[in-house]
Amino acid sequence: MHFFSTTVARATRTGKTYTTFNSGHIPASNFSVAPHLHAAFECEDEIDIEASASLPDSAPKRNAAKAELDGVHGSAKRGRTAVPAPTPAVGSTPPAPKASSALKRTLRNQSRHRSNKTKKKDDDFISHGQQPQVGKANITHQSATPLPHAINFDALPASSSGYEAKTKGSSGSKAHKTLAQVMKEKPLEYVPWDGVTPILFTDPNSGRVGLAGVGQPNHPGYVRSHNAACEAILQAGLGANLNTDHKRGRGFGALNVGILQGHGPRTPYNLRNDGNEEMLEELLKNPDIIRVATFQSGEHSEPLYCLHASHAPQAALSTFFPKLYAKYHSLRVDVEDHLPNLKWNFKRSVFSAAAFNFGPQVVTSRHRDCMNLPAGFCAITALGNFDSEKGGHLIVEELGIVIEFPAGSCILLPSAVFTHYNTSVQPGEIRLSFTQFSSGGLFRFADNGYRTQEDLKKYDEGLYNYMMERKKTRWERDLALWSTMEELLENVNNGEDDEDESDEE
Repeated sequence: MHFFSTTVARATRTGKTYTTFNSGHIPASNFSVAPHLHAAFECEDEIDIEASASLPDSAPKRNAAKAELDGVHGSAKRGRTAVPAPTPAVGSTPPAPKASSALKRTLRNQSRHRSNKTKKKDDDFISHGQQPQVGKANITHQSATPLPHAINFDALPASSSGYEAKTKGSSGSKAHKTLAQVMKEKPLEYVPWDGVTPILFTDPNSGRVGLAGVGQPNHPGYVRSHNAACEAILQAGLGANLNTDHKRGRGFGALNVGILQGHGPRTPYNLRNDGNEEMLEELLKNPDIIRVATFQSGEHSEPLYCLHASHAPQAALSTFFPKLYAKYHSLRVDVEDHLPNLKWNFKRSVFSAAAFNFGPQVVTSRHRDCMNLPAGFCAITALGNFDSEKGGHLIVEELGIVIEFPAGSCILLPSAVFTHYNTSVQPGEIRLSFTQFSSGGLFRFADNGYRTQEDLKKYDEGLYNYMMERKKTRWERDLALWSTMEELLENVNNGEDDEDESDEE
């Protein structure tokens, strides 16, 4: 192999010259690099084989970033043994490990990917809401549980307007009751539930689903999330000065947050919680609480550590009551357009308000939530660490059932017209709950053209008379939005067909 060298005189722009220096070697014109590359590759392979046999703790450069992410302390360079770090002196703080360029690049890419994915979901939510995940919800004929008796829809306490429920009989004793006491007082059907597999209670006459035990996404990532959400809510409640005697029960703090309509103000407003605003803001920004809230509305947003989970996510309202979900979603989009100053709790939830029941032992008393939309459903998620076979059951009087309600599971029910409460848990156990709902008054204000009924009459008496006439059938029209078991099974079959076609493509 022949090379020749050149020399270059160094000079400044003024023309002053300095000593010459040799430039890089330039190969002759007949030089070929191919055989030398081949020889280098063979030599490198031999080094790799020898290094891997003698140095089992070494890692190739391309795996350095993954090794750092996984907490593996190995060499990032090929064929080189990792040198153990010196032991720090007693009382000194060990230096923080420096992230390699590969690790920094990987973290940047992951952060960018998550940001893009979140933005796309936010944009999709605004345009068409959360899509029902019926093909993944594990809804089968076995999910249906016929109620012990038919629901008397005419006797349910919806008001004549159809926007709220009657207040008479909406609350009861705040005394905590055990399962044995409840079963002794009322003839209820006991329903065991694992809190994961969907269970649907259907009216034997109409086939409508009156209560949906949605369950929860069946993978460890969601378990970690709802446990972390529980811890955040519990600690926030312990650090706050909360009233522990209220309509919802006694012995635990509770706060509502979000957009309401009614209780005095003539227009929708963000509920104020003086002295607890900052604490609630932190809870609403908590990623684990956001994950629970988003699942209640219509999708499960997987955290980073679940991106490759094998279990399919499920969804709540958008899957089990898609027609009702569409009503809630259209309301949110419309309200955001007309009242942009109002702040919604979560970016991807159709519910306008939420309730935190802080614990440490939440046992709600017998009650109905009269200000909620009567034919609408609220989403309740139980949180904590308790034996759901012994306590924390959900009792729904109008359905005649007492159902096990394990931690992490979600139940959808029309809380304005169904009287519901919990059994007490065992001493030393922790039970909290997180609920989302929408005010019926918000629907009425939007339907009236963003006016009160009095203002609507002044603005257009003909339109006012039309709205008053629609009051007579609003309750029945909203009941038609409740799913039947046949509709859900048909949606499941259609969803599976769509997934099969997508797989073939």
